[in-house]
Amino acid sequence: MKNPFPERLKQIIKENDLAVAEVAKAIDVSPKTIYAFMSGDRGPAFDRLVKLADYLNVSTDYLLGKSDEPTAILVEEGEEGIKGEVLYIRRAYKNLSSKERKIIINLIKSLEDDDDKD
Repeated sequence: MKNPFPERLKQIIKENDLAVAEVAKAIDVSPKTIYAFMSGDRGPAFDRLVKLADYLNVSTDYLLGKSDEPTAILVEEGEEGIKGEVLYIRRAYKNLSSKERKIIINLIKSLEDDDDKD
């Protein structure tokens, strides 16, 4: 059985118009290592695989070929309509600075506090 990881990694990088150097920096490896992953010469260690999946917004199962669904976001029954919104929010959040993330977290906490008062 052919290892789908290299092809899926190449595809995601291409589809998202990412630079290999950018992906490498995000998971703390050299660009040469990413090229080795993409050629199939080498595979990532578990911790790098998880970082890679998180950075690329896909599941590890998708990268490894265990699922054909790129993202495995669990939603409550009857909430399927929010899946796209959750994906959008996840992607946007990853691009925020730490200061912007703190603002978002504080906003969510304040909304939760408002719900508790009602």
